[in-house]
Amino acid sequence: MTGFSLGKLAIVKRGKHVGVPYVVVGKDPNGRWLVVDGNLMPVIRPKRKNPRHLRQTRLVLKEVAQRITEGKMLDNGWLRAQLLSASVTEELLFKEAEETAWRRMM
Repeated sequence: MTGFSLGKLAIVKRGKHVGVPYVVVGKDPNGRWLVVDGNLMPVIRPKRKNPRHLRQTRLVLKEVAQRITEGKMLDNGWLRAQLLSASVTEELLFKEAEETAWRRMM
């Protein structure tokens, strides 16, 4: 296990969506993590990402993890609101995305 868990906030390091924050909502049988953001990747169509292409953050959205473990449905609008609230500000997301993009240039 790479340290990812349900509800964990992760930033994409490689690929088309570099710097985009996602929430981990599961794992597929091939070892890839299923991530969503409620906007580009809706809950009904999670993105499968190689764990090496994700950078985990310290933030865990506990309400999201709780809903997943209880088997409740996630709503895209609610998920997006959870991403932007609960001490996750747009400045923090922008700063982490900017740092990721800067590392990619080097």
